[in-house]
Amino acid sequence: MGVCLAYTPGQPALHRLNTASWLIVSLCDGRSVEDIASAYREALAGNAGTDEAFRQGLEELLALGIIRRVTPPAVA
Repeated sequence: MGVCLAYTPGQPALHRLNTASWLIVSLCDGRSVEDIASAYREALAGNAGTDEAFRQGLEELLALGIIRRVTPPAVA
């Protein structure tokens, strides 16, 4: 159906993601924000406003609690 829904149990809600947000979530697999941004730009190559759309999408997903920042483990 081309729809992505995200459930946030901390603050129970169901969110319908647009394609840009869906892409950002799918790229959040443990890589750095810089690597996620690079992959996002690559996926949307040639589209104007890509960096701003990424920044806004990332901030919104963080604010909704769909994604969260994690601190990488210290290297021993």
